[in-house]
Amino acid sequence: PADPGTVTVTVTRADGTVLASAQATDGSGTDPRTYALSVAQTATLDRLSVAWVVSGTTVATTEVDVVAAPWFGNAELRNVETGLNDAVRYDAAKVTTARLQVEAFIEGLTNRRFVPGYTLETLPGVSGPNLAVRHPDARRVRSALLLDDPGAAATETLATGELTAIPASASGIVTRYANSWAARWVRIGYEHGMTVPPPDLKRAAMRLVRELLVNEVKGQIPDNATN
Repeated sequence: PADPGTVTVTVTRADGTVLASAQATDGSGTDPRTYALSVAQTATLDRLSVAWVVSGTTVATTEVDVVAAPWFGNAELRNVETGLNDAVRYDAAKVTTARLQVEAFIEGLTNRRFVPGYTLETLPGVSGPNLAVRHPDARRVRSALLLDDPGAAATETLATGELTAIPASASGIVTRYANSWAARWVRIGYEHGMTVPPPDLKRAAMRLVRELLVNEVKGQIPDNATN
């Protein structure tokens, strides 16, 4: 590790709104640099882009998912998986990292969220009122633009009243009753996901977290391969 000197961050929402511009980070020397967002800044489901800048140069860009909640907290996990109660060997940072890995793994396999999150995506338009978005369990459409070209200005922006009238859709088929999605492209921002993960999936996720952490110690041998 090397001391990068002064590091600033600029945090931008998915819709382009800047939440924090050129803000100083915490940390010095070779310690990690951090920046804390406020409760108000993370009150809306979103996907944030964070630019880390040193001496006027962006050295890294990271993305941050603002979701409704984790699948389970560290204390709940330790209560169920008592083998993780050693807080020195399995400290909070390690447990949190493993949980995030498991959540991302399951969401990637199933192409769905099990707690509410947000996606902004650009899709080919359709001639009718029904648009299939990438994720099921669409809870609320927050924005929708019709475009002739993804890089050009919108030919139509759906008003708040029409967005509110679009119903939730477990299938991910978003229906525009007032008109069709007739355009070359549709840029749509929507909240999606279950309210909470199903209990059996949550329990399986807890076990996977334990396997990830414990198997680091015993040589990556999964539980079902041991007596």
